[in-house]
Amino acid sequence: MENRTRPVTRQHPAGGFCLTIFVLLLLLSPATAFSQSILWKTENNGHTLYIMGSIHVLKPSHYPLAQAMEAAYADSELVAFEVDISESESKSTGQLFMQAGMYQNGQTLQENISGETFADLQHYLATIQISAALFRSMKPPLCAMTITIMEMQRLGFEAKYGLDKYFNKKARTDGKKIATLETIDFQIKLFFDQSLAEQELFLKQTLAEISLMPDMMQQMGEAWITGDATRLHTLLYESFSNFPDFYERLLLQRNRNWISKIKALHEQNETALIVVGAAHLVGRGSVVDLLEQQGYSFTQL
Repeated sequence: MENRTRPVTRQHPAGGFCLTIFVLLLLLSPATAFSQSILWKTENNGHTLYIMGSIHVLKPSHYPLAQAMEAAYADSELVAFEVDISESESKSTGQLFMQAGMYQNGQTLQENISGETFADLQHYLATIQISAALFRSMKPPLCAMTITIMEMQRLGFEAKYGLDKYFNKKARTDGKKIATLETIDFQIKLFFDQSLAEQELFLKQTLAEISLMPDMMQQMGEAWITGDATRLHTLLYESFSNFPDFYERLLLQRNRNWISKIKALHEQNETALIVVGAAHLVGRGSVVDLLEQQGYSFTQL
């Protein structure tokens, strides 16, 4: 089990936060190279609970998955995800996301960020030959996420190959019970209920570190591939160093909110698999850590 001593906060070379790392944690080598996985198992009163760290964006070449992951799924009668994935892919959810991420009253992105940040955006878009007009009505978080998605696609990664979508499709095909830990609406609000200053810093940091993304992903991917939970937590914590409040809201608070739901799913089913973003499972205040504090004993597989 990992050492939970909180790492000393160090400034990331790019300046701090990288939402991409949290939302789109990437696997940059074949899954068969795993010696250990971001996957934990506990047994209590005849019930088995697996908790798996999801990678939300992958390539087809990253399959088949590590045997331990497939075995955990096969052993489970219920699979739980952060949200209803089928709902997240619906047209109505896309509309809600765009409504939250776009200015509705004639305001523009340029009016809501500094001249320096807007100039950085224009420079980046010019290098990839995309018109800034396409981003005119976007709020800074949506602009930052759109840029991130474009870069991921340029690197060859697709959300449709994500680990959570893979297991959600299998669970529905196999007729397993499916549960969720929170709503789509809640997740949308997480990204857009920030102050204007936080929103601009989010975009500014994304632009500052976009060129470093391949190297950052490589480091994260290596930690994930080898099951090095301590290293993964250190890298993630560095990424959030400029965003302590967002780190609390985006990770720690949600982890605490999930504990009672995860315990209930574990107690109500003989075997349950929880599939959530890998960032939720490493370090102090993680789901694994919080459950251990309540007496659970985990083995990392």
